[in-house]
Amino acid sequence: MTYRQDLYNQNTKMTNTLKSLNEFVVTFLNDHDDTTDDGWMSTATQGGFKKLLNKILKCGPQKDPNFPKRGKSAYLFFCSAMRENVKESLPSDAKATDVTRELGVRWNLLKADKSRAKELVKYEKSAAEDKARYETERTEYVPDESIVKQRHGKKLSTGPKRAKSAYLFFCGDKREEVKVSLGDASATDVTRELGVRWNILKAANDTKKYDVQAAEDKARYYREKDETLTSSTNKVAPAKKEPKTKKEPPAKKEPPAKKEPPAKKEPPAKKTAPAKKTKK
Repeated sequence: MTYRQDLYNQNTKMTNTLKSLNEFVVTFLNDHDDTTDDGWMSTATQGGFKKLLNKILKCGPQKDPNFPKRGKSAYLFFCSAMRENVKESLPSDAKATDVTRELGVRWNLLKADKSRAKELVKYEKSAAEDKARYETERTEYVPDESIVKQRHGKKLSTGPKRAKSAYLFFCGDKREEVKVSLGDASATDVTRELGVRWNILKAANDTKKYDVQAAEDKARYYREKDETLTSSTNKVAPAKKEPKTKKEPPAKKEPPAKKEPPAKKEPPAKKTAPAKKTKK
């Protein structure tokens, strides 16, 4: 697919989506003469509007569906643990927004209550472990070539592979051992156990082996980065075409010499009058 065809398809999608969006709004206004907030914020109206917005977002660049999920925050772990409890404590007709609001209130109370510090640490620890899981999976993930390519068929420019940390070298060394020790465990459980063992190793100040590997890989990264920059600057630039020499303009013709005006004829000399005769 050429660039023009791709651009045309994107513009067509956006135009059709905008048309659908306009039709949606016009239909809503026709059905709700009072145009109150209750009508616009209803579940059915917002659901339909959300579908149209999703269509608009799909017009953007393709995302990798298999890319590792980002780590959850401590608050999200708290919400997962307390959501059902909050739902039961609220009236049966409570909305999802009411549940979310109550979760926020309880989270703030938990953070402010020093006597519940251990409970807070539990969620923060889960968040730290999930973040480590994400960093590990992100580093080891190899994306699909069809998704790496840009929209116009060009591959993304990639430099040298980034250096791995000491923790990542430890994970690569101990992952299979942990898998065997845990048996039928999920990837999250394996990552959590790796985090626990790493913390024990750090407390015993016994990470020298992996620190050395990380330092060597860091030196490798900077060396390859310098080589990439050097090779790119040493590329011989194509010889510039010499500009065409401008033709000299033809010499201007000298104007013809002006003819000298004919010499003026001198007027004829005046005849002297004859002398008058004297009377005798």
